Amino acid sequence: ATNGSLSVCIAALNFHPAYSGAAIRFQRYLPFLAAQGVTAHVLSGTPELSKMPISAERDWAHWKPGETLPVSEVATTPLHRVRLVDRGNQRRAIQFGRALARHCRRLQIRPDIVQLLACSPSLIPALLHLRRLGIPIVYTETLLPDPKKRHPLRRELLHRYISVPKRFVDAIVVSSDVMREKLRDFGVRTPMYVIPHGVDVNRFRPASGSDDAMRTEIRTALGIGTRDPMALFLGPIDPRKGVDLLLEAFQHLAARWPRLHLVLAGPRLDLTKPDNAAFRRRISEFVSTSGASERIHFPGLIRNPEMYLRAADLFILPSRREGMPNVVLEAMASGLPVVLTPFEGLPAEFGQAGHHYLLADFGADALALQIERLLVDPEFRNRIGGNARRWTEEKLRVERSVNMYAELYRKLVPGYPYR
Repeated sequence: ATNGSLSVCIAALNFHPAYSGAAIRFQRYLPFLAAQGVTAHVLSGTPELSKMPISAERDWAHWKPGETLPVSEVATTPLHRVRLVDRGNQRRAIQFGRALARHCRRLQIRPDIVQLLACSPSLIPALLHLRRLGIPIVYTETLLPDPKKRHPLRRELLHRYISVPKRFVDAIVVSSDVMREKLRDFGVRTPMYVIPHGVDVNRFRPASGSDDAMRTEIRTALGIGTRDPMALFLGPIDPRKGVDLLLEAFQHLAARWPRLHLVLAGPRLDLTKPDNAAFRRRISEFVSTSGASERIHFPGLIRNPEMYLRAADLFILPSRREGMPNVVLEAMASGLPVVLTPFEGLPAEFGQAGHHYLLADFGADALALQIERLLVDPEFRNRIGGNARRWTEEKLRVERSVNMYAELYRKLVPGYPYR
């Protein structure tokens, strides 16, 4: 630390241009951290192929695994990237851990603190090395473990997989009280701090007259009329996100609402991940049998989510398991009424169901019913959206979250600010 500032290394297996909710969130935090006197740089691996947009350029193919690529920038922040193997989570984590240990040994860029976005057993050797160097480690947990019923032995192994590597970090950040309690149930005893995710309420805001041209442009490109109802989902097309449930609910609505359009914007993991073959067939069947396939749109990964949110009339996330999904905060800040399912990990920090958002039981009929409540009653729709916007302004501003991170970093760095 110099002149009261802190140097933090954000260590993420996947970062831009890979699709990762945690990485996207911290990328958006970067300018706010700088405003708090926290100087950040990023260490990342080359993206896992299944998390890359199909059309994305892979400019690291000629580098050998383990080699460090030339430094680039993301949001004016230095991005150090190491070439990792393209497949195999454990091999990738081991390679990344070795690169992290090497990186932090370099005196000219040695950070005051490391912010981890992944913490698996494969990283334990690197964590031990950082501890020997005296560098505090913060790990941010972003997704609750899979709650599926397991054989007692498998359950015990899962508990160890989750809890053991976290013994080697100094602090764990969780986004909600429910996540903290769930991790305690898994045997995690490292000090945990609740820092809800924050949203930039200036970037994500309700549509105004100045947005009419962009709103029309987005809708026209998709084939949606300016007065047609537009329901939006943002996120990877993946079984955990409940896209199949949403498509089944749309089937129930399509005939009664002949102008309703459904936009599913996000990377097509159903196409890029081989183990999603059955899921891919399932959603293809829902689309083909909906009787309204021309009103179901898959624009892929988008770079301007705020404009899609302003172009939409309502937002839906029928997920099965989450932490605190960024897209919900962004939709709420955009003044959209949000329909959620009671996913594993649903945080109280989203506000009150029925007031700040709508909650639908799992099931196509229940989800369709809540969507239709918003379609039939514009006044109700505007009231829920307005309540959501006010909640994010009062409780979930990005400045508040980043300030809490900065305070935690300063608390953990020995001797700050006198180093």
